[in-house]
Amino acid sequence: MQMTFWSVEALYSITLAGETLCVITKANDIQELYRNSSTITWDNLIKDMYSFVGLSPRSISQMWGESHEQLATINSKDPIRSAHEMTSEYHRQQLLTAANAENLVQRIVPSLEKSLSWNILRQHPACVRTSGDSITLSLWEWCNEVIIKSSATAYYGNKLFDINPNLLQAMMSWEATNWKLMYKLTDFMARDMIDARSEFIDTLCKYFETPKKDRSDALYFVKAMEKEMRAAGLGDREAAGIHMLHLWAITANVYKAAFWAIAYIVHKPELLDNLRTEVAPAVGTDGETVNLKYLTEDCPRLEAFFNEVLRVNSAGALAREVVTPTLFSGKVLAKGTKLMIPYRQLHLDGQAWGRNARDFDPERFLKDKSLLRSQNFRPFGGGHTLCPGRFIAKKSIYAILALLFSRYDVTLDTDAANQKFPRIDDATAGIGTLAPIPGEDVKLVIKPIEN
Repeated sequence: MQMTFWSVEALYSITLAGETLCVITKANDIQELYRNSSTITWDNLIKDMYSFVGLSPRSISQMWGESHEQLATINSKDPIRSAHEMTSEYHRQQLLTAANAENLVQRIVPSLEKSLSWNILRQHPACVRTSGDSITLSLWEWCNEVIIKSSATAYYGNKLFDINPNLLQAMMSWEATNWKLMYKLTDFMARDMIDARSEFIDTLCKYFETPKKDRSDALYFVKAMEKEMRAAGLGDREAAGIHMLHLWAITANVYKAAFWAIAYIVHKPELLDNLRTEVAPAVGTDGETVNLKYLTEDCPRLEAFFNEVLRVNSAGALAREVVTPTLFSGKVLAKGTKLMIPYRQLHLDGQAWGRNARDFDPERFLKDKSLLRSQNFRPFGGGHTLCPGRFIAKKSIYAILALLFSRYDVTLDTDAANQKFPRIDDATAGIGTLAPIPGEDVKLVIKPIEN
């Protein structure tokens, strides 16, 4: 189902998947929602997700520190944070502390550098044709395999794909079908989604059953989360269910954002020339390494372009639930009221972005730098749930763009049928960056640049 909200200036309700949702579209209301984490929360929504991946009611209570045993030990003067609260804290510690974040970057970026080497690229499964000194590549398939696998391996180490070499296919099947979860389709109508979820969790369960010494290359986040969940009394399968949700969040957006970024560049030769010139100093003389500091601090065109990619192609929605009657935007919302912020409406609002709000303008954020601070620009959410992975995502995509277009001459495959710019699949529910309509790929002809 596709919903478009244009000139609405007040709270209003819609019924979706059998539930009534109160939709928020005004920037001021959104700020108010971000500030209120006491009477408007997402706890019950997360509990529903935990139930979906196999946690028992008791284990869910354990994660929230709500069991009788846990409540009896609480010291009101020095409360202990629940295991659920600590999951967010471990994400922040992994992604926002210098040493841990650098460790993650040093796992992901070298993997991307290797994946973009000519010998690896020309043998990649996404390579559909080899002709002399060039290859023809499916951009969608390449982004799927390389970016998702490099991120998952960076977090969990090599053991994950040793356990299940077909895990990537299960993850992609989950990506293609998880919209059925959002629409609350029955298991009978969502068999493909249920099967993908089962294989995903089965693999992670076998991972946690594996002795720690055989998976010691996992990141701090994975180890800390496992310890926390063991302390909360969760077994291997329940821990695997929670990790499935986190791995989904970790991998669900970067590969799609990279796909759109490369697609825009190859369809706009002038943009390609400008960005290639700007990022050139960031690539080592050997063409093998990339200077991330230069890319993130000294490439204004690249940053403006990236922000426009996020603006046009992001469609996440923030969901919350009222747990106590609350005065909000001049109205009293009853307990149990579900709230939703459709970020895409903010990103395409003509009042905020002008008459060309629906058009892709790679220099939009360059011409008006204040747009970066606009209340209508929320590609990573906001408030206390602002995505902590935003910096890693940016560095990963910047590295891919710099290496790809510095090493290679990249053009559209003129032999491929239907090489029009792929359309966004905005009719399918998603949690962040949108995918293209199924089957609308970009076929690239890639040839090494001669020094």
